[in-house]
Formats: sequence, C-alpha cells, structure tokens
Amino acid sequence: MPVCVPGFLDPDRFLADPADLIENEASDRQWYSWADWFACAGLPARPGLAPALRFNHYTDAIEAARAGQGVALGWHMLCERYLDDGSLVRLGDREVAPDGMYNVLLPLRREPDPVAGLAAQWLAEQLAG
Repeated sequence: MPVCVPGFLDPDRFLADPADLIENEASDRQWYSWADWFACAGLPARPGLAPALRFNHYTDAIEAARAGQGVALGWHMLCERYLDDGSLVRLGDREVAPDGMYNVLLPLRREPDPVAGLAAQWLAEQLAG
C-alpha cells in the first residue's frame, strides 16, 4: 500500500508524478517495485517510471516517507504502528497481496522447545491478520 505523511499528496492527483515516489531497490525481489505494484494493482503501466529517491533498505524508504520526502510502498504489518500514530497515512485504498509467504520451521528430531512453540504460534496469529 502506498504510504506518506498526512497532506503530502492531494488524493485526486494519486501518484501522478514519479518524483513523488520512493523506491526500495532490494536485491530480494519479494519486495515490490513501483512498476510491480502498478501492474499488480491493475493500474496502467508507466514507461520509464523513475522514482526520485531510491534506498536498498525498506526501513530507510519508510523513514524517508515519514520525513515527508515522498510516497513509499508499505507492508501493513511493518507500517501498522506509523499508521496508528498518524505519522503515515495510506494513499488511496488499493492493496496488492504479495505472492510470497513466511515460514517458521521447528526441528522434528529434538525435544520440543516450549518458547519456540509459543513464538511460532504468536507469529502465525500476527501474520494471519
């Protein structure tokens, strides 16, 4: 979901200028680029899309958005506290469900660790929504 500081963009001008965009250029392509997001959200392709700011760490991209530098792609789970405290707002209502998933692996051939079991259960509950 696109996120920015309150009042950064007029919702009627939704992502009209690539200079407003902050890109997360991670080598791990599980993170969506803006081009990926536009395609998955069913929006027209934007040839030559070149966001003004680019970071190779997701947290840096989100912090730039929180500093009023542009619009970043946020994952709800990772931005929830900023949405709750009002330092970021969603821009528009489009959401894209990621293709990937998280896995928690617990060893089968060892004595079960109750703390690991509780942690795995908590993660599953948090990620379930």
